[in-house]
Amino acid sequence: MNSILITALFVYLMALNVASLQGASTDVDHSLKTSEVERRSSPMKFQAGLTWANRAWGRGKATDSIKDKKVVIVDMFDATDAEISNYKTEHNLIVICYVSVGTVESWRSDYKDNKSAWDAVKAKNHGWAGETWIDIVNKLPEIKNLMRKRFKLAKEKGCDAIEPDNVDCYQQNKGKHCINGVGESEVRNKQISYDKWMANTVHDLGMGIGLKNSLDLIPDLLSYYDFA
Repeated sequence: MNSILITALFVYLMALNVASLQGASTDVDHSLKTSEVERRSSPMKFQAGLTWANRAWGRGKATDSIKDKKVVIVDMFDATDAEISNYKTEHNLIVICYVSVGTVESWRSDYKDNKSAWDAVKAKNHGWAGETWIDIVNKLPEIKNLMRKRFKLAKEKGCDAIEPDNVDCYQQNKGKHCINGVGESEVRNKQISYDKWMANTVHDLGMGIGLKNSLDLIPDLLSYYDFA
């Protein structure tokens, strides 16, 4: 893998014990606003220094070795149930599943099965072919319904934790490149609300979750996320 990818991955998983979550409530209504959402305790107790392999994205994903590793990152859709099970049972690996939570991906199976619902939450083009930002400012309730199904699928497939991608819309030219008519502050606040909901929802399903890309949100999300 090239040095840029290695650096990016190191930043992402360099502190697997960023948050130690304890004594959280388990009866929160997911429709509540940010200020009313209580943190949950993650069932995954990550420790700093875990070795890992990336088989989800980037140039080295096809060849990154799992030998002597403790964690493997896979694409939740591309990895089969059998492959995830094999990583866990034969290699004793923690399986972190990559999921885009901030974009519509036109090649994904759940998009093809429910195009109208996904198209309804689209914002502006992401920059990658077939990928569009989602409108977390105006369409958050609809987005939560779609993402809850993705998280449930991850649980069914055997994922131990979620790597949620594309949570940095507010950073794209101060939010103007992802959602029309709104600024950075409004998008950022909605992102924090969405991120807290995701953490609570994933924890409720018995999985861990990490914060990716938007590391400037760590002060707001420290008690919700398991690694960054």
